[in-house]
Amino acid sequence: MDNLDTYNNLNDKRSTFCTSHNSYHYTIDTIEQFDEWYNSELYLNTEEKRFIYRGMSSATYKLYNSAQRFWILNSLTKWKGKENIEYLKMFKFMLNRAKKDFLFKKVFEFYRLKNWEIDFPLMSILQHYGAPTPLLDWTYNFDVGLYFATEKINYHGTSNSIKDYFSIYKIDKELNPNYNFINLKGIPRNETPKVDDYYRYIDQENLIYFLSDFEDKTITKKNIISQFTSIYNQNIIPQEGLLIFNPFPNTPFEDYFRNSQPDNKPIYCINIHKHMAEYIRRRLKKKKITKAFIYPSIADNAKNALNTYLDDITKLQ
Repeated sequence: MDNLDTYNNLNDKRSTFCTSHNSYHYTIDTIEQFDEWYNSELYLNTEEKRFIYRGMSSATYKLYNSAQRFWILNSLTKWKGKENIEYLKMFKFMLNRAKKDFLFKKVFEFYRLKNWEIDFPLMSILQHYGAPTPLLDWTYNFDVGLYFATEKINYHGTSNSIKDYFSIYKIDKELNPNYNFINLKGIPRNETPKVDDYYRYIDQENLIYFLSDFEDKTITKKNIISQFTSIYNQNIIPQEGLLIFNPFPNTPFEDYFRNSQPDNKPIYCINIHKHMAEYIRRRLKKKKITKAFIYPSIADNAKNALNTYLDDITKLQ
């Protein structure tokens, strides 16, 4: 089994990322520092859909997507069959197989999607139901990024090594002149990309393609697919999620930038000490950013509506 690259220490990591727009902090070690940064970040985040965030539970992790983790950890380049396994061909096969699924066919018929328009909406479905894809989850919501970073942290240590920190990553899509962030929903329907176009993307390193249903305001409705990421996915709306496409089998997202534009570091990173995870979760809970909100169950919501009614009439007796 091969291993994923990780960061050995915070100084090693610093050279890859910018520090935050609004703070001198590269690391946050106290609640006072966190509150200062958190409040100023909320103040900055007033322009809708300009900033995107990703929370990671360990500062050691690099920004690999699920397909890269699957590809590397299972050493798929060493597998032999009728032909050598190729990273991009693996997804072409997965999508072609999924397109034959009767349920998926019914869903896409309902949304009136043509066969050549299905690849990316289908990949979004596969991503959110556990299949490895070349898509990396981000969010427009700062609080949601913090939730994902802290939801599984149970910290009882006292040291200050990189393993004692989690990370919040941030991109300002409007302050990256060397890159074009392109929402695939803005591409006319007759030019909607397919999995075969991945090879073309590899040669265009200055373009970052992402999938989002949240940026429709400047797009002519008749020219776009009605839903890209929220088809058959009830979680993406409360999570305010978007998906960034990375076609490279071994290159984490931050190195994608560094390799093509060595002096350009468009991803901001703040590393926060894990001893504050419980404090942050409590702050988020006050804003109703909880597991029930992030991973909604419609069945539970329906039952709660009935139970609330029954509780109320019981109180009247």
